[in-house]
Amino acid sequence: MYYVLLVLGIIYGSINIFAGFMQLKQKQIALWSSSFMIGSGILMILASILSDKSFYYFYMLLGSILLIHIAAIANGFKLNNKLNYRHHIIRLLISIILIVLYLV
Repeated sequence: MYYVLLVLGIIYGSINIFAGFMQLKQKQIALWSSSFMIGSGILMILASILSDKSFYYFYMLLGSILLIHIAAIANGFKLNNKLNYRHHIIRLLISIILIVLYLV
């Protein structure tokens, strides 16, 4: 299970880092939101890599997931003036999978 968490965490974290840099470059959203996306992606990758070292990294994973969701909701309102529910449900499912994999 560690390797599944590792791969999924690295992929999802990398996608968020990429999205944060693209949003930063396009300047369509607030700087804090881009920073949350980049920082939370880095935290997620670190938490995934270090997940077998200590349970304390679980809190790092939870923090990164929380930051990602806050930034995604803020971005949705800023860019579209509404939430894209499908987008957030997919993010929530990925987050739940990561949490379950960490706890297993």
